[in-house]
Amino acid sequence: MVSWKSKDGAAIEGVLHKPANFDSAKKYPLLVVIHGGPTASRARCLRPRTLLSDRSVPCERRGRAGTEIYADTSPITNIRNAKTPTLIQHGDKDKRVPPPNAFELYRGLQDAGVPSQLVLYNGFGHPITKPKSNRAVLQHNLDWFSHYIWGEPIPADSPLRGKEETED
Repeated sequence: MVSWKSKDGAAIEGVLHKPANFDSAKKYPLLVVIHGGPTASRARCLRPRTLLSDRSVPCERRGRAGTEIYADTSPITNIRNAKTPTLIQHGDKDKRVPPPNAFELYRGLQDAGVPSQLVLYNGFGHPITKPKSNRAVLQHNLDWFSHYIWGEPIPADSPLRGKEETED
């Protein structure tokens, strides 16, 4: 486990997997797998801008709604700063994070000139729960990261080239 503080001071935790025979004198590529997880909604106290200086209102009594919270939490707010090639994997029946969010992120990355791809898994919600589709997820990841981290070409038969259905 590793931990660090974000720009806003929130504590972030992660798991760092080092390669076999790790040598601290060498430089290695870093793959970051980001997922909000079940604790993301409790990660920090959301305070309306009008209450930022009023610490007399307890955190559990504050909230935000509407366009203000969307602007502060949406990846689209800072999409022009994006540079990292991004693979977006999404279930088309996801109720937790609706598919239009994935399309919006993809379109924003494309408009910003960031190499990106959106893969929709037909018939799945938030988790991909069937072995065949899990295998497709892993193959997409392997092909994507082999290309963008190791510089290998994406194979001609890669699912990233649209050759494979990812249905349940």
